[in-house]
Parts: sequence; structure tokens; C-alpha cells
Amino acid sequence: MNAMHKIGFLMSLFILTLGFSQCTSPKVIMKIAHTIEVSKTQAYCQKWVAGVRGGGSGTNLYVNKSLVKNKELITAYFKGKSVKFDAITENSNIFIARFKGDANQGYDLNMEAEAINEYGNTTPVKKDSIPFKLANNDAVVSYLDNKVLKFIKLKSIPEKEMLAYPSTHRNQR
Repeated sequence: MNAMHKIGFLMSLFILTLGFSQCTSPKVIMKIAHTIEVSKTQAYCQKWVAGVRGGGSGTNLYVNKSLVKNKELITAYFKGKSVKFDAITENSNIFIARFKGDANQGYDLNMEAEAINEYGNTTPVKKDSIPFKLANNDAVVSYLDNKVLKFIKLKSIPEKEMLAYPSTHRNQR
């Protein structure tokens, strides 16, 4: 009977090992429905940087509703990053995706021998990996069509001149 228990245990272990080896989620195939060549009036991107230390930087992607036939855009994939589009008002005819940059960030790290003194440090943010191979001035946007997620590739997105926001005025006393 002891041998039967061992064989049963080994079979159970084998089945569990086989079951857990298939735990990775299935890869979602993201197929681009169509590609659109973009003009300056339909879509553009614009870098920005804050005028105060630690104020941040980034790139905004602007897409006119008429370019995507008034579809409700969900996500933008651009320059190796992905973000959700901002909610737009009824009167607005432009979707905006705001990609945060690395420049001019207010990192304040306390590097101490005692771990308790590092309280308040932010954890590093994992870099996005997007599921599309894109040229530097191309983007992919997603939308829902009858509850099916679809993608449109925007080619040759023009870049406007960078916005350098002015620094704030100091209070004069």
C-alpha cells in the first residue's frame, strides 16, 4: 500500500506541475484595423516643460475627432509609451493623450544606511512596453467598435514647437 501512495503522490505532483506550467495568460493579438496619414490640422504632438524645478515635462498628443470619424478613443501608444486619453467635454473636438516625460521631475531621494530614513522615496516606475513597432512620429490609438477593441495607426504625426511654460513669479514683499 505504501508504494501505491507514492505513485499517487507522484502522479498528483506531475499533474499539478503540468497545470501550473500553463498559467501564463494568453497573448492578445492586437491587429491594426487601418492606417491614416496625418496632416497638421488632424493631429499633432507637442512637447512641454514646466518653468519651475520639479514641475515636470512631457508630450501631448492631440487628435481631432473628425480624423477618427468621431469614434471614442481610449488609449494612445506613442514613443514607446501608452496612456489613456483624457475625458473630453461635449463641445471639444480634440482628444488629448498626455505622456509624462523624464526631464524636470522632482525626485527627492533619501539614500541612508538606515532603511527607515528612506521613508517617502517613490518606487521606480516600470517602463512601458507597447505591443506595436512604431516609427518615432507614428502612433496607434484604440477605440471600441461594438464592444470589440480596435486600433488605428496614425502615420507621420507633425510636431509643433515645444511649450516652455514660464516660471512662477515670486511674491514680492
